[in-house]
Amino acid sequence: MEIKGLITGLQTYEQSRINKEKNKEGASARNSGSSSDKVTLSQDARLYKAGLEQAMNAEEVRAEKVQELKTMVQDGTYKPDSQNIAQKMIQEDLESWFQRS
Repeated sequence: MEIKGLITGLQTYEQSRINKEKNKEGASARNSGSSSDKVTLSQDARLYKAGLEQAMNAEEVRAEKVQELKTMVQDGTYKPDSQNIAQKMIQEDLESWFQRS
């Protein structure tokens, strides 16, 4: 008995591999022309970039103070005043809230 047209597993795999190759080649040909890809940055990324640029261009950076703080942090001797930090955070939050109102 002879069965014609029966596709074996190997033939199916081979055909799918060939089809994938053709699809890749077609995609490459479509993408090799003028590309319409574009990159957009999130709002957070734009804010980070703007803040970084501002910091890098700031004239009032005190290198000696920054170095002193870095040394204190590395040595473990930097002890920020948590009460003062909390107070300033609340003050800034209230000021921004009143400015929006």
